[in-house]
Amino acid sequence: ATYAPMNIRVNSVAPGLVETPLTAGITSSESGRKVSEAMHALGRLGKPEDVARAIVFLLDPHNSWITGQVIAVDGGLSTIKPRPKG
Repeated sequence: ATYAPMNIRVNSVAPGLVETPLTAGITSSESGRKVSEAMHALGRLGKPEDVARAIVFLLDPHNSWITGQVIAVDGGLSTIKPRPKG
């Protein structure tokens, strides 16, 4: 809101686990991959293109009325409530 009068928009993209060389330690093992996939509502891991598309969306001049938002590109991870232990 501080920079909006200067036509400066501030948004962010919050990705879930994305398949990249940085996450290979988790995604390269079958067990780690299955656990990670199960944590996401869509049942899969993200791809770099998934995150890139959200960024392209925000950069599109047709979407210039969006500011101050955090867009979760996380396969639903942020919407899942932890299961009670027991």
